[in-house]
Amino acid sequence: MKIEIRTVRHSDLEWYKLLHSDEAFNRWIARRINDPQSMEDEFLFKLEAQRARRGVFAVADVDGTSQGYGVLLFSVTGDSAHVEFGVDPRYQGKGIGGLLLEEALRAGNRIGPGLRTIKALCHRDNEGCIRLLRARGFTTSTAAGLAMPPLFVGWQRRVGTQGWVS
Repeated sequence: MKIEIRTVRHSDLEWYKLLHSDEAFNRWIARRINDPQSMEDEFLFKLEAQRARRGVFAVADVDGTSQGYGVLLFSVTGDSAHVEFGVDPRYQGKGIGGLLLEEALRAGNRIGPGLRTIKALCHRDNEGCIRLLRARGFTTSTAAGLAMPPLFVGWQRRVGTQGWVS
């Protein structure tokens, strides 16, 4: 299995919409997007954030086919960011989420040297996500600025004065 992490392209939009319409994928999502136009709007927002260097948007291709994505979006002040990642359920547990998270964090550090805190949300029953966040130094958090939907837990990772070190 060959995994390549690359920058998202506009041509990934249809795959992104298809992934987000999969009920098995959505079981762990806090804010489900139900209509194609809203999915497209969110995709374009993330794509524009990357173009403007206010975020990172990466895709994982497995044997040439997109199977996951990772996003890191900076706060207005640039000292914190929110990270999200998603992998096609058929490919979960194969290290793809970890590669996407690492790439989002590395790229975020390169474009946001003032980054100090990275935040994430994870469904309380999503054991794979919890293991991944813990392995990457995240701890549970009730920090302000993290809206907690029911059944979800906030996570954060502090970044030292030298930024993210992989």
